[in-house]
Amino acid sequence: MEIFSVATKENGLQKIDGRVKLISTIALLLAIVSMIEPYIPLILFLINLSLLIAIGVPIRKLLYPLYVSVVIFIVLAFTTPGKSVGVFTVTREGLKLAFLVMVKVLACTSTLLLLIATTPIHEMITALCWIRLPKVVVDLTVLMMRYVDTLAEELQTLTYALKMKNAFSKFVSWKKKVYNMGIASGALIIKSIDRASRVYMAMVLRGYGSSGMIKPERIELKNSLMMLISVAFGMALIFLDRVIA
Repeated sequence: MEIFSVATKENGLQKIDGRVKLISTIALLLAIVSMIEPYIPLILFLINLSLLIAIGVPIRKLLYPLYVSVVIFIVLAFTTPGKSVGVFTVTREGLKLAFLVMVKVLACTSTLLLLIATTPIHEMITALCWIRLPKVVVDLTVLMMRYVDTLAEELQTLTYALKMKNAFSKFVSWKKKVYNMGIASGALIIKSIDRASRVYMAMVLRGYGSSGMIKPERIELKNSLMMLISVAFGMALIFLDRVIA
């Protein structure tokens, strides 16, 4: 899949058990969210960024969370009450909060991307079953991961078709462009419903629902120790953040 195993170079992270990486990621995410100072999340983001570049993940995959974090920064900087900075309506409190939230978003998204880039989809599903996630949630996750690229290709095809008909030409008003995009979105929804019905019928014919959850292998002792170390590391980061504050 395009969104999974996007690392182009073999690395040691790919050899770690998927369950260990999942638990470590959850522990790190909880630690990042709990922090009240931006220093550690910023360091974690830079470390993750270095690892992602080292294993060959395309930089363009990091642009989307960057866009979101910049928007959050601007909104919080101008809307948080406090003492204004200069002639602008930006406040000191807003800048501090905006920077904290921005680095948290970047740290969390880079951590998740590192997990996705180094974990094959079958290991991810096994790890989700191992933490006793409900079967319906696992099934939905598998289907979403399987068909997200397919839906993206369908949307791209519809967009190309509209462009061939000059639906987004510079001579077309913005209202008409929005209307044409609405047509494409509606067509995509109809195609999605039709594909979902056909996929479900095919799954039922192949015995879907008659078997239980995936039963992962028993986890090794060294992997259990790695999980405990990762959880302890997350707690240590929270303690260090409180010391810095």
